[in-house]
Amino acid sequence: MKYLPVFLIFTFFLSSLSAEINEPVRHQVFPGMILPSSELVSRTQPSGDEIVSPAQFDRVEGVLLAWSGWDQELIRDISYVISQDDCVYMLVSSIFNQAVASSFLQAGNVNMDNVYFIIDPDISGTSMWIRDYGPFYIYEDGVRAIVDFFYGVYWGDDDIPFTIAAEFDLDIYESNLMHHGGNHISDGNGMAFCTTNIFDYNPSYSQHDVRAIFKEYLGIDSLVVIDKMNSDGTGHIDMFCKLLSDTLFIVGEYAIPE
Repeated sequence: MKYLPVFLIFTFFLSSLSAEINEPVRHQVFPGMILPSSELVSRTQPSGDEIVSPAQFDRVEGVLLAWSGWDQELIRDISYVISQDDCVYMLVSSIFNQAVASSFLQAGNVNMDNVYFIIDPDISGTSMWIRDYGPFYIYEDGVRAIVDFFYGVYWGDDDIPFTIAAEFDLDIYESNLMHHGGNHISDGNGMAFCTTNIFDYNPSYSQHDVRAIFKEYLGIDSLVVIDKMNSDGTGHIDMFCKLLSDTLFIVGEYAIPE
């Protein structure tokens, strides 16, 4: 059985508009970064009889974005298209930034009747990759819920799934497995795809343990793990392929850097 996910998560984030605009940071394990341990947090997991991870190509009810000092024009353009028929859920860091974002979007003829703001003052101002730290949606016995994996790049961003869960009154389940949304593709039928980052980022877990967590939290019976793309700092699967249906992939072809 297939279910519709709550939101499609785009890769944008917020920073203070008065601050200097920086290029977005690539998400990778950097020197000195503390990788997760199985003892870091107490884990809570779904207990339902049927756990379903929606397919990324399924229909959605809205798009989750975040207002950023970086490339506001692109965020505005995406919001303009989406807001014509669907909802835009926009994360902002403060009431002030909400007012600034609202003014900018209105000037771009965004349909503000379909824009809803969510305030979280603890989000970092340095990362825009909400696709990576945002919530993973599941259906637990047909009821929407959220899974929060360990993000580990910017601590403030790690709490975003809890903000979304509180905003929409959804159950949330926490795991300290480090897993980024950009390294996750689901076909909606119990199969998921990611790169070897999932093992590299979680040295305290065996491969068997990682697969068991995918099963327990996301209902993934078959986890397909492939090599990372050469010369890509993120190591995420979404850098080179996308699932268009449960039988069709689109894969990028890139020249080897010299």
